[in-house]
Amino acid sequence: TVLGMRLALARRYVEKGQYDKASEHYGVALTQAPDDPQARSSAAWLLHKMGNTEAALRFLDKTLLGAPGSPDALWYKARILLDGRRNPAGALEILQGLVERGDLEPERLAEADQLMTRAREQTER
Repeated sequence: TVLGMRLALARRYVEKGQYDKASEHYGVALTQAPDDPQARSSAAWLLHKMGNTEAALRFLDKTLLGAPGSPDALWYKARILLDGRRNPAGALEILQGLVERGDLEPERLAEADQLMTRAREQTER
């Protein structure tokens, strides 16, 4: 779909650190589908990458109110809690819930295992 293509392009810009271009595409995506959890979650991740962690978490929390089981919103919230807020216990709780659901893509499942290991190590310190 057009939305999916736009989100994929925006993600590539984020990966390259071209946040201004990513922001343009997320803006259009959110105009097209303001309640889409994937678009909202990805835009929140961009906010975090741009240094606005608190706004990113607020955006994710609002997204989760409308889509409580959104794997994307939960995924990005866990990552932000772990690396942006230094809250490994909160991140670990979310990641464990995602893994237990059994619907994570294999690549994300492997990354979740790595993140949970980091979160456990940080919690033990």
